[in-house]
Order: sequence, then C-alpha cells, then structure tokens
Amino acid sequence: MKKIIEISNKKPTLLEYYSEILQNKYLIFQITKKEFITAYTQSLLGFLYHALVPLVQTIIFNFFINKIEFSPNDKIPSFLFVLIGVTMWNLFSTNTIKISQIFTTNRKYISKLYFYKFSLIVSSILITTTHFIINLLILLSIILFFKITYENMQIDLNAKIFLIIIPVTIAALLSAGIGMIICSLSIRYRDLLFGINFIFQLLIFTSPVLFSVNSMDGQFSTFLFLNPTTSFLEFFRWIFITDYQIKFHYFVVNVICSVLIFLFGTKLYISAERKVADYL
Repeated sequence: MKKIIEISNKKPTLLEYYSEILQNKYLIFQITKKEFITAYTQSLLGFLYHALVPLVQTIIFNFFINKIEFSPNDKIPSFLFVLIGVTMWNLFSTNTIKISQIFTTNRKYISKLYFYKFSLIVSSILITTTHFIINLLILLSIILFFKITYENMQIDLNAKIFLIIIPVTIAALLSAGIGMIICSLSIRYRDLLFGINFIFQLLIFTSPVLFSVNSMDGQFSTFLFLNPTTSFLEFFRWIFITDYQIKFHYFVVNVICSVLIFLFGTKLYISAERKVADYL
C-alpha cells in the first residue's frame, strides 16, 4: 500500500516537527551522501583540506600568542592548547555558516520542490561532524605524539574521551540554532550573509579558543559567563588536559542558553520555510 502524505497549512509543534526526522531518514541520507561526494571526491585536496585547515590556523594563532608573550596554559605547549580549541571551534563555526546559507545554496530545490526542509539542517550537521571526526583523529595523533615524546606532559587519553559526544552535541545545537536564526532572517535581509565569515573570524578572539576561562577575571570573565561557546570549548579541553578545571555554573548556564537558542531558531525556521519560495 502506498503511503499518503498529507500537506497541511497547520503549524506543527516542535515535537511533531522533530519527529519527522525519522520519517525522512532516506531523504537525509541522500542529501548527506550528495554533500559528502561533493566535498571529498569532487575536489582537488578532498579530506586533506579539512585536515590542513586547523593545523594552519593553529600555527598562525600560536605565532600570535608567542609574539605577545601570552601563555594560555602552563600544563601543555601552547600549540597543543590552541589546536584543541581550534578543533572544536571549527565544528561550531563551519556548521553555523553552512546552515545560515541553506536557503540560498539550495534555492533551486526549495523554490520548485516540496520536501521536509529540516532535513537540510540535519544533513549539514552530519557533514560538519564528519569533518570534525577527521580533525579529531589528527588531534589525537598529535596528542599521542606529545604524550610519548614528553613523559611529563599533562595530557589525558583515557575513558573521558567517550564524553566527547557531550561538547559535540552542545556545539551542534548552538550552531544549528544560530544558523537557523540567520538563515530565517536572511531571506528578507540578504546583507546578513555578507559579513558572517568576517564576524566569525573576530568571534574566535572573544571566545575561549586561544585562552582558558580560568586565566580570565573581571568584566571579561562575566562576558565569558554569558558566551554560550564557553561550555563546549572548556568541556572539550577538560577531556584532554590533566586536572583542568571547569566552572560548573558557566557550563550549566551556557547549555541552557544553547538549548533555548536552538528551540528559538527552529521556530523561526519553521515560519520562514513556509514563505521562503516567495522571496527566493
């Protein structure tokens, strides 16, 4: 018996909207497969590009840190400290930028076809997570090298590594929420997309990517308390650095903010997808 799909103008609840992910798993798989092929097989460098980017960024940032004589953490080399932060930051920034441009990059499909558009969000998260796994393997290899080469290196590679799913989930939720907000507003205000790459280049200096929250105090410490990226960046470092301290109240507040931003972004996205074809 053929399945009948009923199209209604009634707005679904968030729970109903999310439940459609399982119903559209084949569509999500096909979109992800297409993106994966484009990213890794129809390119000159393929997966090497996503592997080299965090290393190049880390070298540049590490040079900057050494020039201003700023040591982010005295337990491990600054190169490794920055690489840990950059690896997690790239997951967040790449996914946010990718999701914020979903309506414009998929214009030809959205304007002509009816389909579950949240599948584009899920597919984006899956692709950027794949990039992150490649970067994570490189990070683990470098950590293992430092661990073997330097006996007193205060780096952990133990059961805590299985908790990586926690910062990855928080980063995915926050980036999806921010991306959907920008994406929803950009169908009417196109200039929001013009400076997003530049904005994220600046945000990396106002988030605990190159430094530790524990080394900050005063008004900037309060800002970090309100910065939702603090939660997953600090938790990710805690997994690898021995005796690294996490400020629990920072973590709880940031996680709550990330979930609220994701829910708000979804609401905007649902409203925007109903009229996106008219603006595209």
